[in-house]
Amino acid sequence: NFYKNEFNRKEMYLRYIYKLHDLHLAAENYTEAGFTMKLYADQLSWDANVLPADHAHQQQPEWQRKELLYHQIIHYFDRGKCWEKGIPLCKELAVLYESRIYDYAKLSHILKMQAKFLDNILTQLRPEPEYFRVGFYGLSFPLFVR
Repeated sequence: NFYKNEFNRKEMYLRYIYKLHDLHLAAENYTEAGFTMKLYADQLSWDANVLPADHAHQQQPEWQRKELLYHQIIHYFDRGKCWEKGIPLCKELAVLYESRIYDYAKLSHILKMQAKFLDNILTQLRPEPEYFRVGFYGLSFPLFVR
């Protein structure tokens, strides 16, 4: 996160996000790939500011890139069976489609996706997720990892 907050290092931060995303995809860790791309999407707004092209996207308005990233993240959460995390993104896209760009075909699609996620939560069996917290204690570790 130390690259994210510095103005001159945002491109470097974005490169690391894409590298981490690619590593997760190679390992078929779809939920983690979704969370990684969400780090980028959270930095974007729904404004019409034009973003420059990067290695994965063409030049486009900020809201379109965020919309594209949200669909990608929702797809990863679906593949990773982490439907609970996809529902808030579906809701946010539904508000965009219903009250801002008035695209009712996209609204219908995203609401069907949200309904599918809710059905999957109720009916699909899936393993319990396991999480581990790693802590670095002591003066021998650098300050930024303690």
